[in-house]
Amino acid sequence: MINWRKGLYILLDSVFLNAAVIATFYLRYKGYPPHVNYQAYIDISLITTIIGIASVYFNNLYDYDRKNTYIDILYGVTRAVIIGTVIMVAFIFYARSFAFPRTVIMMSIVVNIAFLSAWRFFEKAFAARELKPLKTLIVGTSSEGILIKNDIETYSNNLHSIAGYVDDAPENGITVLGGFSDIERVIEENEIDLVIVSSEKISLSKLIDLIFRCDGLNAKVAILPNLYEIVIGRVDIKQIAGIPLLEVDFGAHDKFYAKVKMLFDFGMALTGLIVLSPFFLIVPILIKFDSRGPVIYSQVRVGRFSREFKIYKFRTMVNDAEVRTGPVLSSGSSDERVTALGRFLRKYHIDEFPQLINVLKGDMSVVGPRPERPHFVERFCKMLPVYSKRFLVKPGITGLAQVHGRYDSNFEHKLRYDLAYINNMSLLLDIKIIILTIYSNFIRSPRNSSGS
Repeated sequence: MINWRKGLYILLDSVFLNAAVIATFYLRYKGYPPHVNYQAYIDISLITTIIGIASVYFNNLYDYDRKNTYIDILYGVTRAVIIGTVIMVAFIFYARSFAFPRTVIMMSIVVNIAFLSAWRFFEKAFAARELKPLKTLIVGTSSEGILIKNDIETYSNNLHSIAGYVDDAPENGITVLGGFSDIERVIEENEIDLVIVSSEKISLSKLIDLIFRCDGLNAKVAILPNLYEIVIGRVDIKQIAGIPLLEVDFGAHDKFYAKVKMLFDFGMALTGLIVLSPFFLIVPILIKFDSRGPVIYSQVRVGRFSREFKIYKFRTMVNDAEVRTGPVLSSGSSDERVTALGRFLRKYHIDEFPQLINVLKGDMSVVGPRPERPHFVERFCKMLPVYSKRFLVKPGITGLAQVHGRYDSNFEHKLRYDLAYINNMSLLLDIKIIILTIYSNFIRSPRNSSGS
């Protein structure tokens, strides 16, 4: 059954889908000259509207979710408009009696995205004034619990309010609201909406008991998975001789996706090199004026199937920075080896631009886990053997760990994001990560880089 909110959304989309085409005609022909065949659109306007609404519907844009960010909205609308346009073009091609200008179709993609996103942005901004943050309780005071609190406070756009922690044996000097046995009291007194379980010490029986107790108080429960729970990927319930079994899917991707991703990477890298060409002219000159040494810095990194390759970057450190120290992870903006210009290049990730050449060579993808040096790979694999799953895919210029994590996060925290990406790889996810990267580096206040 369609509720009033969905009905209103569908009505607004119907208006804006047609308004976008009308606006596109105006932009394309600088007005509405009499020689343009508007009847071609009028004849199929009902069908194209239904196609557009259906595409938006099946992309879940009518399912209201307060957690959706502006980037999520833009990503969902872009996906829906592109899919809807492809279906519409196929329909127009099939119904040859309709003559619809191709330039209008292409331009309408951009206008549709702008129109459908704009009213949703306005609605979200207006609704945000009325929404109260979800009161959130964290179970466990380990380092993971602290990271969850910090990430929520930094990235949740005020959708969550941390009420505090619950733990039987508090760590890291954290004051708790109570122990596991006090969960009902804590939830009721603080009007908790969401309970996040971050402690790996909690037993399975205690966890199940906690879930049922929270459910009785209408508090939702979310559990932070450990690395080995993430690495198994998706699971399907299978039956053998009537026995229910969980069949592990390690997230293997078909050959079609691999080919599409390869073409996408090539196109993005080539386009990026052309668009960013002014930087390749200006930055080398600035580097030469700033400090002695080469313009391009190359370093051996570990790629797909553990194959080593040379990664390219604009040099941001003094020349021969590791001659005395050997391989050392950069400490970010406080690293004395980083030059004055290097700090600026790292802040906006301009030093990473030469890696587009690595993408063209096939060593890297635009999106994927960041490649590490052999020295650190060997160390990390000994500490956590699951780290080796990163080598099932090509490393990337950016990834989930870069847009959601912090540069001072430990490697295990970043690994969670890398494994989550590998298990859910798709072209649409790649596009979303690219949009988030641009947003976080150039629109939102840029974060300090560690130069990984």
